[in-house]
Amino acid sequence: MLLIFLVLVNSALICFMEVLAITSSGASPTEVQRITDLFENGLMVLHLRKPKLDSKEVEDILKQIPKKYLPYIMIHGKYNLASKYNLRGVHLKRSHRNNNLSSRFLRFKLKLFHPKLKISTTFHSLQSLRENNVKYDYVLLSNVFNASSKFNFEDSGMKLLKTVISKCNQNVFAIGDVKTEYLESIKEAQFAGAGLSSSIFKEDKAIAINELQDFLVA
Repeated sequence: MLLIFLVLVNSALICFMEVLAITSSGASPTEVQRITDLFENGLMVLHLRKPKLDSKEVEDILKQIPKKYLPYIMIHGKYNLASKYNLRGVHLKRSHRNNNLSSRFLRFKLKLFHPKLKISTTFHSLQSLRENNVKYDYVLLSNVFNASSKFNFEDSGMKLLKTVISKCNQNVFAIGDVKTEYLESIKEAQFAGAGLSSSIFKEDKAIAINELQDFLVA
């Protein structure tokens, strides 16, 4: 019985894929309800990305989300709201992830005064991910699955992707037009998980939840 249990546990660990969702950049009257629906159906992490909104508008969104889900939200920019609302963490802008003095001080200050905050960022190419030397709690890698990326998932392309991910010392999530048809490639490349795009907030509720469920059981 114990042996069977250990096999099942190990299988679950191997197959487990963390799933996050990224909001659209603007305001939507139905978004808070969709956020709640996704969390209720197994969403693990939400990236609240609102570059078109000011801090007050983003704060208004946070106030409408059930408090029990706030610790699972990563906020893009508006870093002060992370500690105010006990959010999971902050997602750094590209300009805040370089190694100049002000960026290093920002990262140091966030960790010093808010040590429990997770810090993430996005890389838009394998080259930028490979050249990075700053450690984050996890990072997002975009454009791998976009139709315009022209990335080759045959032998040479997959080998390169796996090499960069394994050597970058980061937990890397695939984002950008991620679909269920790419699940095997995501797992083969050894991504830590996948990020569902803002389209999940525009689809019919049943379709959106089914899409989420497909990733959760992958």
